[in-house]
Amino acid sequence: MDIYNDTFMEYLIKRKKDTKGKLLTALIIFGALVLTVVIFIATCALALGMHTGDFGFTLGLLFVAAAWYFAYVLLSSLNIEWEYILTNSEMDIDKVMSKKGRK
Repeated sequence: MDIYNDTFMEYLIKRKKDTKGKLLTALIIFGALVLTVVIFIATCALALGMHTGDFGFTLGLLFVAAAWYFAYVLLSSLNIEWEYILTNSEMDIDKVMSKKGRK
């Protein structure tokens, strides 16, 4: 096989967000906001009722950070691209999620 006559083409196509994708994004963000408010209210009530002070507030901040991290992971998993690679007569199709992992 002659390496100078090989054909290589690569195309990357990003999936456009439709109404369902936009609604799902809005629901994830709204859910994280609601969870943040609920955690802060519960943390304040717990701190006032049990006199836990700073420990209760720190624990609440950790839960809020975990909720937003989970929302970030969910939102980044919605970013999907398709990569088409044609080498001579062989075609590979990859699904790229979050610009990181390929399937």
